[in-house]
Formats: sequence, structure tokens, C-alpha cells
Amino acid sequence: MRTTLNIAEDKLREIARLSGVKSKTEIIDKALREMLDRLRRQKLKGAWGKIAVDVDVRELRRRELGE
Repeated sequence: MRTTLNIAEDKLREIARLSGVKSKTEIIDKALREMLDRLRRQKLKGAWGKIAVDVDVRELRRRELGE
């Protein structure tokens, strides 16, 4: 999808220099992926202790051992 963005050129240059990524499209794509990853991790951290899991650890171990 084509979109027009106003992005500070100095920031793009510094990101390109530090990351080795030269294409503006690659820089934006990588930034979006990293933000999504961070938001997904935050969401998972927020769910810690709130998800009920009914697991029989002994049964899982027996299955792993092929018993």
C-alpha cells in the first residue's frame, strides 16, 4: 500500500547508519514489525497469571517418555 509520510530525514539517516538498512521502506517495515512484537509481548505479560491451564504434568512426562 502506498502512503505518504512526513518523517524526519535525520532520524531515517541515523537508523540506516546504525542498522545497515538502506531502504526507507525496509526501515518502516522493520520498525512496524518490532512494534508489533513489543505490543504482543506486553499483552502476554499482562495475561500472566490470568489464564487457567489444566495440565497434568505427570501425564505429559509419561507421553514424552513413550510410556
